[in-house]
Amino acid sequence: MTHLVLASSSQYRKMLLANIGIQVDTCSPEIDESPLPNETATALSLRLAQQKAEKVAQLHSGTFNESIIIGSDQVALVESPSGPRLLGKPLSIENAVDQLLLCRGKP
Repeated sequence: MTHLVLASSSQYRKMLLANIGIQVDTCSPEIDESPLPNETATALSLRLAQQKAEKVAQLHSGTFNESIIIGSDQVALVESPSGPRLLGKPLSIENAVDQLLLCRGKP
């Protein structure tokens, strides 16, 4: 079986894969996840996923030679009074509450 590496520190993502019978190792790529000016949510998500996989491959070029490295990212976009807004990791309870209130009642 091919060795799989998840370019993420997310235990939740690892658990999701394990729940469907896919065992992976994880490796945190530690990249800057800031959006570029005028970058769409889709472009941001794709760029970050690629950068994560490339960073892990670069950091562990001798270790993961025969491995498949999975890079992934998710981005939340919500309409706000000032227009579409990207929601990043809240990093605090207060920010999480603000983000949830902003999303309230929206599909």
